[in-house]
Amino acid sequence: MPGNEQLGLLLQTLAHVAISVELQPTLAVLLESLHKLVPFDGGAIFVRDTGRDVLRARATRGYPPDLAVPSTTGLVGEVIRSGQSQLVRDVRHEPAYVAVRPSTSAQLTVPLASPRGILGAIVLESDGPSAFDEQDLDLVTLFGQQATIVIERALLHEQLIRQSRLDREMEIARDILKGLSPESAPMFAGMDVFGRSVAAETVGGDAFEFIPYPESQVGISVSDAKGKGLPGALLAVAYRAMLHALVSMELRPRSTFTRMGDLLARSLPEGNFITAFYGIIDVAERRMVYVNAGHPPPLVVRANGHTEPLLATGLPLGFPRLTPMREGYITFGRGDGLILYTDGVTEAGSSPDDFFEVAGVQAYVRAIWSKSAADVCASIVDEASRRSGGILTDDTTVVVIKFE
Repeated sequence: MPGNEQLGLLLQTLAHVAISVELQPTLAVLLESLHKLVPFDGGAIFVRDTGRDVLRARATRGYPPDLAVPSTTGLVGEVIRSGQSQLVRDVRHEPAYVAVRPSTSAQLTVPLASPRGILGAIVLESDGPSAFDEQDLDLVTLFGQQATIVIERALLHEQLIRQSRLDREMEIARDILKGLSPESAPMFAGMDVFGRSVAAETVGGDAFEFIPYPESQVGISVSDAKGKGLPGALLAVAYRAMLHALVSMELRPRSTFTRMGDLLARSLPEGNFITAFYGIIDVAERRMVYVNAGHPPPLVVRANGHTEPLLATGLPLGFPRLTPMREGYITFGRGDGLILYTDGVTEAGSSPDDFFEVAGVQAYVRAIWSKSAADVCASIVDEASRRSGGILTDDTTVVVIKFE
């Protein structure tokens, strides 16, 4: 068992770091004090990376800096799995030993066990055979048990700092996206327009906007970047920037989206993509040219309640282009209109069997089409929320256009 002098040093060390919440300084003090209790030639306090099978040395002495090892291999891996300390007097006779220091002869490994699981491990190595004994094992085990409390508090503080920083970044992203969303719909005689976008998280990948053209024309974009939260939001911002840059070059919609798709296919990580619909409406003539890059089919609603889906004219942006992007054309009469939406609407429901789906949206719209564009938009969003149990589980966007 540890002697009184050793216990006194142990208690003194723990008292020194008792109020510390900074992980690195705390671990450095613990390791230096441990060296006084149990002299060693190389040692480290390893902490498990959250969500990964990696142990990272957060404090070292006689070890390489920035050392990281798998939490499933070697003597450390055995200790992590079993939660039991290990004393190996001669590593040459231990098959599980993985060399970090070629001169090591003995190794002592102690888990950092808390009610939340194994946080990491203390690893001490000595160049002398049988340098550690059972008393050293008991002392380091006791040290590890007490140090775990301090380490866990420091880890929690570190996590809170990271979360606070992430929350701030999300707040900035939300403000950016809020600034990008149109504050009001364009005003044209003979056309009623309204749009609404609801993020399932703090920020989302859905977006819509109106782009003015001369001579009573307006561009309308609805897009859905794969992924919720910050990644989806950043992809949505990138799409908007490219759209505005290419629209300013006065290209045809198919040329704009072909260039955008080629650029994103080269630059986006695999599995990331954007579905988007973009139409240019001539309000006076009540006609529209459009492209649909893999987006859920917008609905043309006729004055008599009949609906026509506008199917995709090309692949989502970010996929390698296999076929040319095509354009579509549609004309409207008095009382006709257009409903644009993202899959947060069609996939609203408690299970796939209960999803709203395109057919459900079509049937629902027929019953509410006599309302204003704002009321139709609000009704569709409310119905999607109702079908999802009152909470939208995916970003949801709806834009409604009615010709008077």
